[in-house]
Amino acid sequence: MIGQFGEDAVTVFAAELGSALGFLHDFGIIHRDVKMENVLLSDQGHLRLADFGLFRRLERGGRAFTICGTIQYMAPEVLSGGPYCHAADWWSLGILLYAMATDNVES
Repeated sequence: MIGQFGEDAVTVFAAELGSALGFLHDFGIIHRDVKMENVLLSDQGHLRLADFGLFRRLERGGRAFTICGTIQYMAPEVLSGGPYCHAADWWSLGILLYAMATDNVES
């Protein structure tokens, strides 16, 4: 509702969401639907990654082929039907952060 976020806010959001993705990936979980609608704000002002309906366990070095997620945030390798890995979540995070920083958020 405030439009474009400032650089300081986007930096904090990047750190918090990056930590969340890193944690998941360390346990072999790929989220596959990182997008604005799946990020919640806690009472303390911290971000929480939500909606694990499309998650998959994917061991390091493993590959997935299912086309799933939200098209605006999908990595090219996901859109093409794979193979893809945990790196697809990082692509989606980059799109999300770009949208926050430039007011290109689709509702």
